[in-house]
Amino acid sequence: MSHAFWLATLGGLVSALATFAGSAASYARTKGGFRLTSHISLDFALGMMLSAAGVSLLWPAGQAAIVQGIQAIRMVVLAFALGVVFIYVLGNLLSRIPAKKDDGGVHASAWLFVIAMMLHNLPEGIASGAALSGLDLTHGLPILGAIAIQNLPEGLATVAAFVALGLRQRTAFLGGIASGLVELAGGIIGGFLLGSIDNILPMLLAFAGGAMLFVSIREALERFSNVTQPRKQTRMIRDLVLGAALMAGLTFIL
Repeated sequence: MSHAFWLATLGGLVSALATFAGSAASYARTKGGFRLTSHISLDFALGMMLSAAGVSLLWPAGQAAIVQGIQAIRMVVLAFALGVVFIYVLGNLLSRIPAKKDDGGVHASAWLFVIAMMLHNLPEGIASGAALSGLDLTHGLPILGAIAIQNLPEGLATVAAFVALGLRQRTAFLGGIASGLVELAGGIIGGFLLGSIDNILPMLLAFAGGAMLFVSIREALERFSNVTQPRKQTRMIRDLVLGAALMAGLTFIL
């Protein structure tokens, strides 16, 4: 294997370890004995995911496509649409499977979120690997560091969302670990595709962004439509906006 391949794999590993650390933080307890995930509402986590989809996936996909030209823009738009259609069709298929109440009350929304997070982390892993192996360290390390630091709250929010959607704490944590492993796989894939990443990555980002955006908006709208009390609706919107603002702030600062 080439030196560049191992650098790409290392980049994916660093990104994955950050997600692992964020997921592990879900076991942290407050002075009152409550786990941190019990203090993060699903609406806050959804806000973070919405922001991550837009800022970490769709925005860089659009920027790269504009640089590559009109054909790339068309392919990115198509990839985004395919991501939305993929999650829509998958959601309809999963909704036909009855939830197993004896297994933590897991339902279609939880599985959709798990799959969307996997898709979301794959291009991030590829980007981490490409940054470390395809650029000089002066430019590659800041990009890798930014993705890794962003993955810390993202890993925690992922586990919190899984818990709120019905997964048990241990299962939700394992889901967060699995999403991190996808980033490692992305780094390895990036090592194999070093010569093609500039052309492939924008489409992967757009596909994952479409999937993540759709599942997050769908879940947020369903939750909001099921609530009739104005005060609770206001609280849900507040948490959603705060989560989105936190993730966007972290991304732009880094």
